Amino acid sequence: MTTVVYRDSTMASDSSCWEDDTHAHPVRKIWRVHKRLIGCAGMFADINAFVQWVKAGADEDDYPKLKSLSAIVVQPSGKILAYEEAGPLPIEVQGPYCAIGSGSAVALGALHQGATAVQAVRAARAHDKGTKGRIVSVKL
Repeated sequence: MTTVVYRDSTMASDSSCWEDDTHAHPVRKIWRVHKRLIGCAGMFADINAFVQWVKAGADEDDYPKLKSLSAIVVQPSGKILAYEEAGPLPIEVQGPYCAIGSGSAVALGALHQGATAVQAVRAARAHDKGTKGRIVSVKL
């Protein structure tokens, strides 16, 4: 349960970590790796494995076995790639913004109406029960 959004060189996320229905503690959801931004939603162990895979060079043959992951990887050029747990081949997002996580529907609606990445996460935090905590943003 989370919301991660990218738009206009900014990635933003909430900071909540859930254990079943309990809001447990704040966590990091955005990383800068090799001049890329990575934002993840899913199981914490899978997120760590995915980030380590990118840090190690993102070799397709070494893609970790994952159970629950959605990730946005933004290249230094601004190209937006979306990954899922199923495999190492991303989908290139053909638009100016992207959102993942339980609050993505609310965030996408806000982005469509012109919201910034931070404003979109703020909207998700107001309307999605899984999006909570401090909003963090990182520039590309």
